[in-house]
Amino acid sequence: MGDGLSRLLFRLYDVALALVIATVLVPTMVVRIILGRSHIELLRERLGRTRELSIEPHPSLLVHAVSVGEMAAARPLIAALKEAMPSVRFILTTGNREGRTAAEQLSKAYPEIAKVCYLPWDRHTATRRWMRRIKPSAVIVIETEIWPNLFRSARELSIPLFIVSGRIYPKDRSRYRLARRFFRLVLASVDWIGVQSEEERISFIRAGAPDHRVEVVGNLKHDIILSDGLPRPWQVAFEQPCETPLIVAGSTHHPEETWLIEALHRLRQDDLFARLVLAPRHPRRADAVQQMVVTAGWATACWSEGARADSSWEVLILDQVGPLAAIYQWADVAVIGGSLSRLGGHNPLEAAHRSRAIIVGPHHENFREIVHGLDHVGGVRVLPQVGDVRQALFSALCDLMRDSRQRKEMGRHAFEYVRNHHGIAQRYAQSLVARI
Repeated sequence: MGDGLSRLLFRLYDVALALVIATVLVPTMVVRIILGRSHIELLRERLGRTRELSIEPHPSLLVHAVSVGEMAAARPLIAALKEAMPSVRFILTTGNREGRTAAEQLSKAYPEIAKVCYLPWDRHTATRRWMRRIKPSAVIVIETEIWPNLFRSARELSIPLFIVSGRIYPKDRSRYRLARRFFRLVLASVDWIGVQSEEERISFIRAGAPDHRVEVVGNLKHDIILSDGLPRPWQVAFEQPCETPLIVAGSTHHPEETWLIEALHRLRQDDLFARLVLAPRHPRRADAVQQMVVTAGWATACWSEGARADSSWEVLILDQVGPLAAIYQWADVAVIGGSLSRLGGHNPLEAAHRSRAIIVGPHHENFREIVHGLDHVGGVRVLPQVGDVRQALFSALCDLMRDSRQRKEMGRHAFEYVRNHHGIAQRYAQSLVARI
């Protein structure tokens, strides 16, 4: 494609994005600042006006992980890169509030993380100016984030850029193919793409990535590093012996919380008493979820209410980012959110790491390979695609509540699946170190 057409496509993208930023994103953030829900420094970050950051003489790696799940995947990679490159420092960027919270928690565990900030909105002048200020030795993008001007700026400044644990969500593949002429230009700026599976390799090539730069390595989330620790009041509360089984529903969306509460009620009607932990995918929904649960008549507590860390609750709502992975260790059954409704599902590997019996709904397209792998070894109960998902959910919970031996067997198989896929972060680190 000629240079003139290339410049035109990037110019059109830049103008369209500038209009969205000026008319929607900036006004929305200004309102949030006025209401006290944000502050001016975050707006400066979004506009690429981060203050100059000098980490010299240390090499610095810019790692971008858009949200909580990608940040969990970034952790084992950072650990592996730190081991391979002891003098390296990291700049960790993200794309939303939940991701930033997770990034700040991660920076407490790794002093090598020199800065946490938002990735600027993808204007060419902003990203180029920003990259000059922070001066990374390389850019590492986790999973699905393809930002044309970020990639273009890295190429123009001769900064190596890599995609790690790459994937393209099934619902987005047709869009990338339709805009293949443009994304072929964008992906030409990427020095190397390590992807999760052969299916993802084909998706990237069809989107326009050069064949010789795409390599199957694996899914970083197989190597997620979990912390067992919780704030002391909750740690003590969960460690207390309790004969009532615990169902932990992670990364839920509306109306999944309603369906889970209905299932809890039906279990009680069948004399199967259980407690439920609800972890909304977006903690800002916690107030609405709590209101629904209270209206349904259940004794409720929220995670932020540490003073209420006892066994009096029947439904606990996680209204903060962070504790879900640790709470899975006390679950008798884990239900994976986003898979009951038509949202493609979320990652079941944290529950598998904890040797939990796992229920996944019929809509798990975003983690199809992992779910199929767990199902193959008997480590997950996958609900059928036909019929009423609420009835299927209740039946699966009812079955597992009555059969502790089956729960333990499923948990053991789930953990074996995870253990057999360990070591992917080391492989990514080796590939990156060889190319940086």
